Amino acid sequence: MRIATMKAVDQYVGRALCAALGLVRRARPGAMPAAGDPSVQRIALVKFWGMGSIVLLTPAIALLREKYPHAAITFVTQAANRDVIALLTGVDELLTLDVGQGPARFLASLAGLVRDVRRRRFDLWIDAEFLTRFSALLTGVSGARVAAGFQVPEVFRGRFHHVQAPFNGHWHMIDNFCQLASGDLAPAGSPRPLEQLVPQAQAQASLGDKLAARGLALGEPYLVLNPNAGELALERRWSVERFAALADDLAAVFPGKLVTVGAPAEKAYVRRMLDQVRARERVIDLAGETSLPELVALFAEARLLVSNDTGPLHLACAVGTPTVAIFGPETPVLFGPRGPQHRIVYRGLACSPCLTVHNGRSVTCPYRTTHCVDGVTGAEVFQAARAMLEAPGTRAVPEHAGGDWPGASARV
Repeated sequence: MRIATMKAVDQYVGRALCAALGLVRRARPGAMPAAGDPSVQRIALVKFWGMGSIVLLTPAIALLREKYPHAAITFVTQAANRDVIALLTGVDELLTLDVGQGPARFLASLAGLVRDVRRRRFDLWIDAEFLTRFSALLTGVSGARVAAGFQVPEVFRGRFHHVQAPFNGHWHMIDNFCQLASGDLAPAGSPRPLEQLVPQAQAQASLGDKLAARGLALGEPYLVLNPNAGELALERRWSVERFAALADDLAAVFPGKLVTVGAPAEKAYVRRMLDQVRARERVIDLAGETSLPELVALFAEARLLVSNDTGPLHLACAVGTPTVAIFGPETPVLFGPRGPQHRIVYRGLACSPCLTVHNGRSVTCPYRTTHCVDGVTGAEVFQAARAMLEAPGTRAVPEHAGGDWPGASARV
């Protein structure tokens, strides 16, 4: 099923099902188990959608590990997320749902998931979805002793969570996840860092072979460009024309190669961008050519990533890659990279953000063009990239070819 279809089903059918199930199942308000409670032996952590959001959950996983050191953590997600879960530490078991092979396969997979969930009799259930009805319904039939999930008055999702955590749109998503896992309404204090992902040796080797076949050895400097955004909201994409101009500007001053990335379904879109790059010989196109572990290995050695607001951005942050992130319909307050090694380019218009957790993360732009992202200039992104390349203490190579940094390409 496509994401647009799943959103519509969740909004309309899900609301009706929540109301119906709520007639027979309603959780009484409760509290999170105390830290160190020996009765907490099995924890379920539920997050079906958003590779980047799963990466942002890693501080909450660490918090659960600290709070309940004797508990086993089961991650409940869709089958497409297997590779990203395999990169995480702190997860003992994986239960998956197949959502991509048609309604019959989905229903059979859902029945199996419900059966597996109920058999485990979880002591603590953490529904980390952004206010979707589907995850709330699964919570309602899970049989968990204590269930916690996000709640806001504007989104009806039944009353299946014993602990109803407020979602704070002024807090970073990491902090919201940690508040959900802790049950503490107060700010957490010092922000918890992302888990640092470690590239797999096998992935490093296979990536090295792919790069060597294209004339680049691991250890030689390269930048990564990600002009894509996930199907969740393609409106987050900066234009291919501007990405192409940026590639030429960077090729003129950076001594290494530029590498483009993307999922197999995004390969044609990346090709549209590359067709407009004048310095094409300086670019290695890996769109559709890397596995997720290979993508992590690629980011781990990159001097810089320039990316739209999308999942690979968070993967790069989790391996310590300096980044320049372009935000438009969604706010970086929630999802922006944290730390001095990152730069965010965001216009912050009066109509932004229109893509929020309260509207199913659907863009509701009233204009013919998304001014929030289309209005980001090449000069802004180029200057942010320059700042990262010249910043001391980063992986970026400060030396550049050709003297002074140029201005943005005249094509933008």
